[in-house]
Amino acid sequence: MPFYDLNFGAHANTKTKLVRRTDDTVLPKPFALHWDTVIDRHRLNYGEFRDFWVSWDGGIIKHGRGSVIGVDIIGEWADSDPFPVSSIGVLNSYDTAGDWIIHATVDGNASNHFINCSPPNERVDLNIYKPVMILSATMCALECVSFFHSDKESSLPFLRYHKLDGDFIQSVMYSATRVLTVYYIIDHHNCIRDIIDHHNCIPDIIEHYNCIPYIIDHHNCIPYIIDHHNCIPDIIDHHNCIPYIIDHYNCIPGIIDHYSCIPDTIDHHNCIPDIIEHNNCKPYINDQHNCIPDIIDHYNCILYTIDHNNCIPDIFDHHNCILYIIDHYNCIPDIIDHHNCIPDIIDHHNCIPYIIDHHNCIPYIIDHYNCIPYIIDHYNCIPDITNTTAYHISLTTTTAYHISLTTIIAYYISLTIRIAYHISLIITTAYMMSLTITTAYEISMTTTTAYQISSTITTAYHVSLTTTTAYQISLTITTAYHISLTTTTTTQISLTITTAYHISLITTTAYHISSTTTTAYKISSTTTTAYPISLTTTTAYQISLTTTTAYYISLTITTAYQLS
Repeated sequence: MPFYDLNFGAHANTKTKLVRRTDDTVLPKPFALHWDTVIDRHRLNYGEFRDFWVSWDGGIIKHGRGSVIGVDIIGEWADSDPFPVSSIGVLNSYDTAGDWIIHATVDGNASNHFINCSPPNERVDLNIYKPVMILSATMCALECVSFFHSDKESSLPFLRYHKLDGDFIQSVMYSATRVLTVYYIIDHHNCIRDIIDHHNCIPDIIEHYNCIPYIIDHHNCIPYIIDHHNCIPDIIDHHNCIPYIIDHYNCIPGIIDHYSCIPDTIDHHNCIPDIIEHNNCKPYINDQHNCIPDIIDHYNCILYTIDHNNCIPDIFDHHNCILYIIDHYNCIPDIIDHHNCIPDIIDHHNCIPYIIDHHNCIPYIIDHYNCIPYIIDHYNCIPDITNTTAYHISLTTTTAYHISLTTIIAYYISLTIRIAYHISLIITTAYMMSLTITTAYEISMTTTTAYQISSTITTAYHVSLTTTTAYQISLTITTAYHISLTTTTTTQISLTITTAYHISLITTTAYHISSTTTTAYKISSTTTTAYPISLTTTTAYQISLTTTTAYYISLTITTAYQLS
């Protein structure tokens, strides 16, 4: 039987050595290759356990230091005529003694012992096996009597003592005998291996040594997310699938009954009323007979929620997060540069006077005698747009700095901004709010109750949306960094993002949440109770979804890394 022999600590602990033999005799002379262990971490140490790994995929024999396969390689060699490896043996030789800790998974053996040895009931501890220097007759008797694979039981013999022939030992001039431990590998079709090999990181998202694959350090890519010793067997067999979440009448069991699929979260007489009735008066928020038209229908109104945030280092370089958005003389304070900033964004001679002059007030806000002229007079550069009740507010600007809007009740607010810095919206109750921004930095919106909020942003940095109760929120973003959505109760939230970094959604109760993302990094969704959640992503890295109670969750991902 041919075999590979990889010797750690060879030549007085100065090399590692690879030997390839065509059979288990001493002839013919084997092929041998060695690598110098020039640094201490690649050598053995009698005073501590050290992790080493060996791999042999595709006839390429590799070995290295550490517990992660493919990392910290000591040496590798490609066999031009490889043979299949069906078992692994570990042993001490050259007058040495030592303890082995074998990192392995025993298929079908919850006791963590190797079995199938003779005499009956003899077992060998999986975790630490201490080979002996003198091979006694008793030890020789502990040779496994059966080496077979049972398709019915799906079990393999993993470990055995191998009785070495005395003549063989003398012929290779070993002064002491050796005990060979054999670990039989779980067959490859039950393993998910090499999801990403160690040469193919998620390349250069930031820079060569600081991309997302190097999660732990710059030597540790995401490769071998599941190594080939950690199999994912059938997670759910065909008799025990996520059992009958929907019964044979196609309903969510227990929410309503067997014949209706929409849960009566809010009964059909207590829906959200017409937001603004046809005379443009204050809506009948508490009218128990009027639903929000077009949300679902007159009888099926629902509720919702969401939240969270974080920081993205090194988007541009490894020193600054959003590096010098304008330049180092005219930057935005606190976004990046800590040395200063907003110099005369609007000087006191060039404010925005007469947005509404006293002859051209906002007509029909209340009546044509009670308009709001002089929202900004010519002595005040930054407007205090603060009012108890706001109707039909429209703001269209190319570049906006430090816009603040504080109101108790707001109807039909529309903000159209090309570039926006430091926008703050604080609203108790908001109806039909629309935000259209090309590039947004540090946008904060805090609302107690929000209806029909629509936000369309090309590039968004540090956007925070905090809402107690939200209905029909729509966020459409091309590229998003540090987006945080916090909501107690939310209905019909739609997130459409092309590229997303550090998106966090925290929801107490969520209904009909839809998230569509082309590429997503570090997406976190935390929900107590979730109904009809849909997440569609082409490529996803580090996505975490935590839900206490979930109904109809749909995850559609083309490529996913580290999905929890």
